[in-house]
Amino acid sequence: MIPTFGPNVSGTAFGKEDKGEFFTDLAFANEPEPKSVVEPEPSRRVKVLAPFLVAHQGVRYYPDEVAEVPESVALHWRASGWVLLLEEGVKSVPVEKARRRANRPQPE
Repeated sequence: MIPTFGPNVSGTAFGKEDKGEFFTDLAFANEPEPKSVVEPEPSRRVKVLAPFLVAHQGVRYYPDEVAEVPESVALHWRASGWVLLLEEGVKSVPVEKARRRANRPQPE
């Protein structure tokens, strides 16, 4: 059945009488408007690892540079292995000591 819209329609394409339905937006009149202001995402400081170069909003960050980016970007970069997350108040990242490949005796 094809719906009809309007009060003056006396029938449908099939010759059956149909009163038509009217839809109003009065049911939605009492609902509050959704917030149109979006709160900014918290930012995180990250240190770029060598040999990677990352960019955010047209700014390039080279290895050993510190960038301040939104948290979602920082977590994505961290999951990809491009950066280290810096905690608040930490100025530098400790360098890990290189591992030896074999357990040879140390010369004296």
